[in-house]
Amino acid sequence: MTQLASPPALNPRDVVLLRCLADGRSTAQIAESLAVSGNTARTRIRRLESKLQVSGRGAAVRAARELGVLLLV
Repeated sequence: MTQLASPPALNPRDVVLLRCLADGRSTAQIAESLAVSGNTARTRIRRLESKLQVSGRGAAVRAARELGVLLLV
């Protein structure tokens, strides 16, 4: 289980990004969904991983589920 000092402040855009990651979308697909460039999508993913104090997309999704941000479906 992810142990954070305090739950991160995730904005609505972060939650949309997490849903894209949970769906297994590629960076290009995420960029298209968010109407941003591929570089911006990669930067947002890295910043989200940093907020969640994890490394990797899968770890970000797991952490979000553990925090109750994403529900298991």
